[in-house]
Amino acid sequence: MASDSRPPKRSPSARPVAPRHAHHHHSQSSGGSTSRAGAGGGGGGAAATESVSKAVAQYNLDARLHAVFEQSGASGRSFDYSQSLRAPPTPSSEQQIAAYLSRIQRGGHIQPLGCTLAVADDSSFRLLAFSENAADLLDLSPHHSVPSLDSVALPPVSLGA
Repeated sequence: MASDSRPPKRSPSARPVAPRHAHHHHSQSSGGSTSRAGAGGGGGGAAATESVSKAVAQYNLDARLHAVFEQSGASGRSFDYSQSLRAPPTPSSEQQIAAYLSRIQRGGHIQPLGCTLAVADDSSFRLLAFSENAADLLDLSPHHSVPSLDSVALPPVSLGA
């Protein structure tokens, strides 16, 4: 067991420094969309850099959406998620991202990982949209399920079902 000689890794949640924390967060939230996510450690440098870049881009978008959400509440307007996504992207500063991460990841509030499901606002609760990582986080991915002999292979999540 050669891994016993390595020093233990520090928890990245101690300080919300975006690049270091982003790698940890990405492996939790959306890494299941590729086959190498569950393969263990020792990934290539390019894959790790791409992972960090994607996570930082997601944090940037999340921080911007959170700011729009907070502003809508302060002004008394309702928050329109789809309209907020259509707005031209404005980059968030590192300080804004760090502030967003420290606020959103406090205990008792929103969890630091998750997925988004948009459902119809009527009695049908029809699925309108979902985030890319929804199937993995809801354990609906094909690699999570055990097929039976009489089951038909269907997509794990579909729109308008």
